[in-house]
Amino acid sequence: MSNLTYHWSYFIRLTRLELVVNGVFSPFVIVLTVITNSLVCAVLLRRHMRSKTNNILVAMAVADTLTGTCPLPSYTP
Repeated sequence: MSNLTYHWSYFIRLTRLELVVNGVFSPFVIVLTVITNSLVCAVLLRRHMRSKTNNILVAMAVADTLTGTCPLPSYTP
């Protein structure tokens, strides 16, 4: 039974690379994703740009934004 006991800090140790990727790169990608997909939605939702195809593209942009922001972890160093 003693072989299965771990200290809580064992599970939350991050390497330097993980900290840089999740602490610097991931938030940058998340912000970039939100900005670009917001611009796509703003352009495609104009009255003269409305079509069935553009509605699908807007739905894909919204889904991409939600996929990019919800499950991606970000750690502050």
